[in-house]
Amino acid sequence: MRVTAMATHPELAPSTRFRMHQFEGALADRGIRLRYDFLFEVEEYRRLRSHGGVWARARALYGATRRRMSRLEKADLGDVVWVSRDLGPLGAPAVLSALERQDVPLVSDFDDAVFLSPQGGSPWLAPVRRPRQSFRALCRASRVVLAGSPYLAYEARRVLRPGADLNVRMLPTVVDTLRFRPPEGVSDSAPVRGGRGPTLGWVGSHSTLPYLWALRGALRDLATRVDFVLRIVSDAPPPNFPGVEVDFRRWTPESEVSVFHGLDVGLYPLSDDPWTRGKCGFKAIQYGATGVPVVCSPVGVLRDIVVPEETGLWADSDTDWVDALSRLLGDPAAAARMGRNGRVWIEDRYSVASAVALLAGSLEDAAGSGVDLPGDLENPPTREGLCVASPAS
Repeated sequence: MRVTAMATHPELAPSTRFRMHQFEGALADRGIRLRYDFLFEVEEYRRLRSHGGVWARARALYGATRRRMSRLEKADLGDVVWVSRDLGPLGAPAVLSALERQDVPLVSDFDDAVFLSPQGGSPWLAPVRRPRQSFRALCRASRVVLAGSPYLAYEARRVLRPGADLNVRMLPTVVDTLRFRPPEGVSDSAPVRGGRGPTLGWVGSHSTLPYLWALRGALRDLATRVDFVLRIVSDAPPPNFPGVEVDFRRWTPESEVSVFHGLDVGLYPLSDDPWTRGKCGFKAIQYGATGVPVVCSPVGVLRDIVVPEETGLWADSDTDWVDALSRLLGDPAAAARMGRNGRVWIEDRYSVASAVALLAGSLEDAAGSGVDLPGDLENPPTREGLCVASPAS
């Protein structure tokens, strides 16, 4: 079976890399071949992210949309078109019409609340983007809708016609646990893994740094009680965190796994609002896969991914954050146990191996050649059946 995978950004973008590209080999093993159609190719994507002004971005977007429209008029799209997130910030109705003229089944795939105006998005795009209308149109045109969280699945079902909501399936964002794994040769009872003292870690893009910045007061208070280093891995330098020793590492594709290996505890703070409820908790999945216990805000799907006292801890207020982090830094055995449990939990529920059957079945169903899926694959992950590792002796 041949599938055209459509995305705005190339595989350098996390959404494309982890929702599509990392499945390429596993899908090929099942006879499903991917062909990509990116709105922006790699070099243009890099250039616009590094020094693209408003007018440069506008010209690039207009040109890329015209080129895509031209391709669609004469392209052989195969048996299914698999769309990641949206059909682009400009001209989505025209792109959707071109796809419908090709009469190829669509599968839409959402890992963010794309029906909302994106936080930090370009204001000049707001009048033409119309995210709610584009989301509804794409969902209704799709034979299958894949949602990365229960909240996104709920929103997709809301916009579908009666009866069509049965075509919405929950597919979490997952990792290849053969790549994302704990470092070799680390003792479970080792007090720290960072090499120069306990290391709290946060990994994310510059657009999500404000969530970490909101913890500055809690981290300053924690620093008066416990010695630690705050390692921040991002594509841009962070703001100053008063009273906290910060170790900034610039994110690179080559280091996307190893950056987790020096962490003793992973941080995942979020505000609680419609945008964050649509997130797929991917940072927590990466922490768990690499054996790092996580402290997170109990927002949205994080309530499913992070199991309190088993794979990590929840924290709402600054006091909660200070208490949770003090506890894990002061009890390395408990932190190590949660890290081991997290690894088992992610392998079982949030790995490529655990998700590929649902993805392949959804693509086959859309093409009309699907097979019945195991019932539990169509339901959101639950904590039942968590295989808990034994406490460190």
